[in-house]
This record gives sequence, structure tokens and C-alpha cells, in this order.
Amino acid sequence: MPFFVVRNERGPAWDWTAPAERQRFWGEHVAFLQALEAERFVVAGSAIGQGRHTGTVQFVEADGPATVRSRLGSDPWVRAGILRVVAIEPWTIVLGGLGAPPT
Repeated sequence: MPFFVVRNERGPAWDWTAPAERQRFWGEHVAFLQALEAERFVVAGSAIGQGRHTGTVQFVEADGPATVRSRLGSDPWVRAGILRVVAIEPWTIVLGGLGAPPT
């Protein structure tokens, strides 16, 4: 199954006075992502950048971009406008243990 890189940025409902872990729906957002990780839809993810330019990146395994958008659209943060998906790009793995062919 193909892999995708998903880039997210803070949405219009982001509270700029609070860190991520104090945003509304933090616990629900984390539980949602942990569930996707447990089923191996999300294979890795992290915050990227610094300060006001912080976003997130997720590496997902799915049959296509429409599935990625649909699944991540159920994230409580996405639904609330705290986070928004800005790009879903194919990811061809050439190094690492996630299915890359041996070199």
C-alpha cells in the first residue's frame, strides 16, 4: 500500500496564547492519532518548525489521498479548525525499514 506525507498547519481556531497541549480537544486529538497509529494508518508523526511557524507532519499508509483526507478529517482538531491539512504528497521510501527494497 502507498505511503503519503501529510503536512498540517495551525488553523483559524488555534489559540495563540496557549501551547499545543493546552489547546481545546488536546486529549481527543492525541487519542485519535494514537488509534490511527495502532492500526498502522499513521506510521510516524511530529511537530515541525518553531514558534509561529510550527506545524505537524504525519507519515501515513493508505490507498490514496482521498482516504488520507477523509480519515484525517475526523481528527477533533481538524473538525474544530485548530489544525488544517495543507498538503498530502506521495512518499516513496528508498531508505529505512518501512518496506523499502534492499539496496
